[in-house]
Amino acid sequence: MNRGDARYYSVLALLAVAAMISVAIRYGKAVPLKKDLREFPLQVGTWRGVDGGDLPESVQQVLKATAYVSRYYGRDAERASLFVGYYGEQRAGESMHSPKNCLPGGGWEVMDSRRVPMAIPAMNKTIEVNYYWLQKDQAKQLVLYWYDTHGRAFANEYEGKLILVWEALRTGKTDGALIRVVVPYVGASSAGAEATATDLARQAYPLLREYLPD
Repeated sequence: MNRGDARYYSVLALLAVAAMISVAIRYGKAVPLKKDLREFPLQVGTWRGVDGGDLPESVQQVLKATAYVSRYYGRDAERASLFVGYYGEQRAGESMHSPKNCLPGGGWEVMDSRRVPMAIPAMNKTIEVNYYWLQKDQAKQLVLYWYDTHGRAFANEYEGKLILVWEALRTGKTDGALIRVVVPYVGASSAGAEATATDLARQAYPLLREYLPD
């Protein structure tokens, strides 16, 4: 096979995948949460939180989530926020937004990013998550996030599209969730922020399984 043929078949393969995604999303069926996300606890392990309230209407119009919850947590001097956005069915214009497409907005600059495994000791499992370090003037923050579909946690958006197609064709379900932890920090070192975000995420994960569909 020459290079031209290879490109031709690659394009065909991409078009086929796009068509499958379109069909899967169009005919997906809504999946309810196990429990109302608004009931997510303010006490998460060693973390104590307060409700973040409703998002502005303009943000909700862009987000288009079926349900969401926003919390601010603290432990001694540590501070972190937790956001969970759930989509009962994903359709064109109503699917999960990748945080990495929104992070550079508002003057924030991405300083570094990594995709790494994160152990969940309470469940004896490991999931993959994204870490993004941002800076705006002197302000800095770490964003940790991952996606969840039917109990599958993943960090790669492309893997998520394949899972979406597979589950839609296999079960007719196109639901999914975005889980995001944000930790502000100061100084040159981000190690403390990384430890803080990771700890809250680890303690929140088992609780999330009581709310998100399997």
